[in-house]
Amino acid sequence: MVLTGQEQQIARLAATCLSNREIGEQLQLSPRTVGAHLYRVFPKLGISSRAPPDQDSRKSSSAGFTTSA
Repeated sequence: MVLTGQEQQIARLAATCLSNREIGEQLQLSPRTVGAHLYRVFPKLGISSRAPPDQDSRKSSSAGFTTSA
């Protein structure tokens, strides 16, 4: 599992529960580009989806992601 530098940056920001739009604003990318990167990153990391935004997901050990078991 090798992530590019940009994939690592995007994954780290996504793990803080930022939206694709917010990540894109920080990295000067479109939300669609961010989504495309996450689409490729999730399988590499064994992540099936983002958890729904609620208080518990911001505190969870999976950092807002649902892993495939």
